[in-house]
Amino acid sequence: MQWLQGNSIQISKLVLDQLMEQAWLGLERLGIADADIKQYLCIIEQRVVSGMNGTNWQREYVARHGHDMHQLLQAY
Repeated sequence: MQWLQGNSIQISKLVLDQLMEQAWLGLERLGIADADIKQYLCIIEQRVVSGMNGTNWQREYVARHGHDMHQLLQAY
């Protein structure tokens, strides 16, 4: 991905090294409790580190359980 001033950076590195901190500060300014910020940003961090996103999760789910979309929705 091209980031500030045309510099190339991996999206995962951008999220972990820059955007997570900016998100934390923005949420703090909105008055969100630190515990809540930590809880939700940790989820994002884990997904970035693992490479798991909604598409990957759905594909893995279908590979394991078949094409029952009602069951997939329930699992969400």
